[in-house]
Amino acid sequence: MACFYSYPGSLFTSSSTPNTALLATALKAGATRNVGVKSFTGSGRDTARTNLNAIQYELIKWTSTATAINTGSTVVGAPTDPGFQAAKSTMFACTGQGGTALTTGTGGPIVHATISSSLTTSQPWTEYNPDALPTIEGAATMSIDIRISSPIASALCFASVLAAE
Repeated sequence: MACFYSYPGSLFTSSSTPNTALLATALKAGATRNVGVKSFTGSGRDTARTNLNAIQYELIKWTSTATAINTGSTVVGAPTDPGFQAAKSTMFACTGQGGTALTTGTGGPIVHATISSSLTTSQPWTEYNPDALPTIEGAATMSIDIRISSPIASALCFASVLAAE
């Protein structure tokens, strides 16, 4: 049975150029266990808190070189069951304007899922079949990232991930 870990995201800002995709998070496997994404959710708003057109969130996988963190924060996965051992995987999250905090991986991207959100709705993505989770191998030089774009310049965005190890 897989152990599930919740990775809360952080607030970040979309590109100052509308409809330009930037990386927001990067999930990397630990040395000993594979990690897969069970679900992710995104939400956002513009700075004036008025209605937004859709903010697009893409779940993407890099297969040759993992996304590298330049600045930002490391997010520790919290076990959904207190009996689970500590997470082996790590998620990196941008803070502030996305794009420069993470250096894009190589080999892909493979787009696994796309969701959209607005000021009033948030549509989560969930993979119900545990054998079909987008997965990266333990100790592999791969990452699963969330890339965002918005038709509004500098929209405030948030994404969270539920991962399985």
